[in-house]
Amino acid sequence: MSLLSDLLFLRFMKHRAKRKGCGIGDLVMLKTGGPVMMVVDVDLEEAECEWFSEKDQKTHRKSFMFEMLVNVNNLMPTKQYKIINQKSSQ
Repeated sequence: MSLLSDLLFLRFMKHRAKRKGCGIGDLVMLKTGGPVMMVVDVDLEEAECEWFSEKDQKTHRKSFMFEMLVNVNNLMPTKQYKIINQKSSQ
């Protein structure tokens, strides 16, 4: 492949990842829960994520399908709203 086609392909992958809600540098977590992870790389079907585990004091890295992840920024307003409502009702 030529350099131009490689660059176009990389741009396409990053654009596709952004449409799925998790591009490089985004904070995500599994829809089923778990630690907050940072997306460090993307390909056509998966996002490679990295996170720090306080349990074993190590950094971990694993790839997950886009459909398994949710962007943490999309969750923040809901969590903040719940915390504010709990404080105001006490």
